[in-house]
Amino acid sequence: MRLFSTTKEKLNQGDLARLKKLLKKQFFLQHNSRPDSQARFHISMDNDYFSPKGEVFKKQHLRAEYQRVIKPLSGRLAALEFTWGKVCFTSKDKQTVCESMDWTFAQGLKFNHYKIFPQAVFRAPGEDENYAIDFSDTGIHYDSLMSTPSVNLLYMLTWDVIGFEEMNSHIGTTLDKFNQIGNVAEIQTVTGTCAQLDFRNCSENSFFKNGRFEAKFLGIGNVSCRPAAIFDYRCTGELSVVANSEGRVKEQTGSSYYFGKIFVDLEDGDILSGDMIEIITAVLINDKGKWLPQQKRRLVRMVKSSEGSRDE
Repeated sequence: MRLFSTTKEKLNQGDLARLKKLLKKQFFLQHNSRPDSQARFHISMDNDYFSPKGEVFKKQHLRAEYQRVIKPLSGRLAALEFTWGKVCFTSKDKQTVCESMDWTFAQGLKFNHYKIFPQAVFRAPGEDENYAIDFSDTGIHYDSLMSTPSVNLLYMLTWDVIGFEEMNSHIGTTLDKFNQIGNVAEIQTVTGTCAQLDFRNCSENSFFKNGRFEAKFLGIGNVSCRPAAIFDYRCTGELSVVANSEGRVKEQTGSSYYFGKIFVDLEDGDILSGDMIEIITAVLINDKGKWLPQQKRRLVRMVKSSEGSRDE
């Protein structure tokens, strides 16, 4: 697929006409287009742990494939079902190097989420009826897995998948604030939101709370030969994790600052790519009441696969 002429000369008239069409104010879903009902994605997460002196003493790398299936519930609401494919993990510290290993326990696991779209893009039967939606099925259900650090990392990556979908949804439903390139706006539907952290062996009082969430419309680009609107975002957050079982660490409190970019398909509004850098500054409180400073940096990247995506 070639979007525009690839010669070294300026864009021809046909290219200019198409570009102007894409740059209209309501460029998302302007023809009631919609994302593929099935799509595949790749995602990776790199965690760097820092000593009080600022040295990296441990590194972790997690990469995975996953499939997303969209099931319309009404014109603007759909259930998203995610299924993990291949998941691989490597780690390194000053003493040991863990070679790449496949997490077979994760392959095939599912999790669910609901997403609101900017416009009515689905034709669901009985759309005017009141839907009996079971939101209790939403979320992450890894109860069959043992409580291990590996499972906690899988939880983190799962939240990242949902986080990118949420950012795509909230920015898409706030388009009136991004009618010009360079516009910065607070996404009020994200600011101040609080999520319970479902780490294994953590109490119900464990949470992550967003501060002010802002996004900026940077312009137009492309991902895998697809025209994309580019946004950057930034947010502060508050972290509190409380253990509910015996162990060396009793509590972790701290702050988070995360930022990155997302690339949104101009033709169907789906997320094409995203990245996030998160800086976490926290304190661990051990079983003796001692406060231990912790600094961590996370880098997350995701991209929609050009293969394996289709509509039904």
